[in-house]
Amino acid sequence: MEPDSELLEIVAGFVPEAAELCAKISRDLMSLEEKPGSAAPAPDVYKSLARGLHTLKGTSATLGLDDLMSVGHAMEDVVAPLHKLLKPIPSNVADGLLRTLDMFQNRLKAHAEARSGELSEAALIIEQLQGLSSAEASPTNGRFSLSRLASTRKLDEKSVEGRRARRDAREAAKKPHS
Repeated sequence: MEPDSELLEIVAGFVPEAAELCAKISRDLMSLEEKPGSAAPAPDVYKSLARGLHTLKGTSATLGLDDLMSVGHAMEDVVAPLHKLLKPIPSNVADGLLRTLDMFQNRLKAHAEARSGELSEAALIIEQLQGLSSAEASPTNGRFSLSRLASTRKLDEKSVEGRRARRDAREAAKKPHS
């Protein structure tokens, strides 16, 4: 069955919107990430993060992109307990969510280019997110398994490293010079 060209056009229109949402979600994640000596997370940042994830999930569902809707829902499930308790996001959880955002965007582009048939099942991504959710309290458990996910999609680790470097540079610029 050939994909509906009008739907593909709409999905393609969601690609730049999703990129903006993912960038905002990434900034929120890095702001909420657990750092030694940092203050408790700001409730408004958690609200922004939850709103962004909900929008990704909802728009994906509206467009019939069930795999992306499920991934979005799984990301919400990871964040919700931390939001409720206003706990910082452990680094391993933040890393896993950032990598998932990259995969989300790659999958969305594949859908927009009528390459949905080339995508692997999203179940492994969701399973990894569930592992993060169940291991939130322990930073040594629940590591986002790059080796397991490498077989489903090449990951752009440099994008996560780049985000961290930019965040670290911004934090260094804010500190008074001695």
